[in-house]
Amino acid sequence: MLPALLLVATSLGLGVAAAAEDHPALPSVRASWKKQRGTLEVLAAPGTYLQQTAPVSGWWELGPTRVELRATGAELVDGLPLDLPADQRGIRGQLTVPVCDEGGTACRLTEVGFAGNLRGKKGRDLLLTPWSPPEAPAAEPAPHLPLDAAFAASAGDGKPVLIDFGAVWCPPCNRLEAEVLADPEDAELLSAVHLVTVDVDRVESWPVKSRYAVGGYPTVVAADAEGRELDRFVGYPSEAAFKAWLAGLSELTPRAELPAPDAVSGEEAARIAQRLARTGEAEAAGPYLLRAAAEGAHGVAYHEARVHVQARAEDIIWLAERDAPELLVWVWPALEVAAEDGAARAALLGAVQRALPGAEPLELADLLYCTGKLTEGEAARVAWLGAAQTLENALTGDPALDRGHWTGLAQVWERAGEAERAEALLVQAAATYPEEFTFHYALARLRLRLSEADTGADAEAAVQAAQLARAHAYGDNALRAVDVLARALHAAGRTPEARALLEETLRTAVRPEEGVDVRTPRYLKALEEQLAALDGGAAP
Repeated sequence: MLPALLLVATSLGLGVAAAAEDHPALPSVRASWKKQRGTLEVLAAPGTYLQQTAPVSGWWELGPTRVELRATGAELVDGLPLDLPADQRGIRGQLTVPVCDEGGTACRLTEVGFAGNLRGKKGRDLLLTPWSPPEAPAAEPAPHLPLDAAFAASAGDGKPVLIDFGAVWCPPCNRLEAEVLADPEDAELLSAVHLVTVDVDRVESWPVKSRYAVGGYPTVVAADAEGRELDRFVGYPSEAAFKAWLAGLSELTPRAELPAPDAVSGEEAARIAQRLARTGEAEAAGPYLLRAAAEGAHGVAYHEARVHVQARAEDIIWLAERDAPELLVWVWPALEVAAEDGAARAALLGAVQRALPGAEPLELADLLYCTGKLTEGEAARVAWLGAAQTLENALTGDPALDRGHWTGLAQVWERAGEAERAEALLVQAAATYPEEFTFHYALARLRLRLSEADTGADAEAAVQAAQLARAHAYGDNALRAVDVLARALHAAGRTPEARALLEETLRTAVRPEEGVDVRTPRYLKALEEQLAALDGGAAP
């Protein structure tokens, strides 16, 4: 099986090279430094040169310090002086440089963005990551009404209310927002509903999250004017899947009107169980599964529902051997069980491999990711590498569309043994969205893992990223930022600071009232356990 994976990875690599030839090569930026002094150089791409007498403009930022540049092309070639603050080594910037074609007279002003982390006391010829600032959205997002206003509007026109539960740090939430909910091309589809967005990290979200028993994100609940749930869509497997659900919403039987298990056939009971199980409603699916079992309705819907409720090897094998449809819907709850059971692993890996040919790029990336989870050693590494290359090739270049893939891509690069590439990606992402918790947090966690793995990484770099995450956090994501910051402080030998941070956070945290079922207590418990470990002298 390994040669096939190598073929996938190799062909993807060739695809990258071919694609690059179709676009004009851009200059690159590299940095060299020693202690607090350094230089930036702009390197012309092959076949071009920098016009040395023409003016150059631009800027760069090191933490809160911004430098505005006015220079000439000659200064770019010689190297621009760089002053490095002792506590800020993350850099991003953008330069407008005069690029000319060798052997001709054609010259043009070219914008080149760059981002990176100048870690350590010295470094030489570090090639900085290309970066482009986000473009302004093409149009205003679809209107997101307050919940009460949406219910009132629904009472007037009969349109259902669509409640989007999401978080800024949640990759599939960002994809759903960019690809559907804020896409002007989907305005007609969304005109059939009243859209409400619930930021699940805010304290104000607690009552509505608890009311609809929302456990994972994104969860989109369709409700009537009285707030009664009609149906829900959990996760975001693809744009097409979500649009198909939304378009067919009017034809679905509302949850409250589903027939009792003993009032339907075994096959219908299995389909209802599958519908409920896919959205995490295991308890509600249970009686329908019993009905299906009693009637001998042991088809795809029955086995898939069982996998979602509680994955078992026998159900995974049954589905995999029959190449059951919608593999990328039921494979995720099956992965962990299959990885521990030889027969289930072999069957599921076979199904995944058979699905590879003809898969769309994002589906191919997911299938290669699954391959990595189901294999070991070099085969797993090659699968991770293929998944990362495939996903990277599928990016559009539009930050609003791509941001939902960045943290996942970084994780796969890390699994493939390309931790530096993962870090560079997250540095670029944090530079693109500098005032957002998401990518500072992911970067802090990556750097903490690298320092704990004894790779020579500096835990102080994790502290810096975690401090930025905390500075831009609120609500529940502030608790998550504190968790990683305290761990990074401890890893950096600053345990008293970690203990003080945990104690202060636990003392001042807002806690949900009795009976409100949300994730916040779990985050608080993690902080309590970390503090107890520190007090006991153990690593958190």
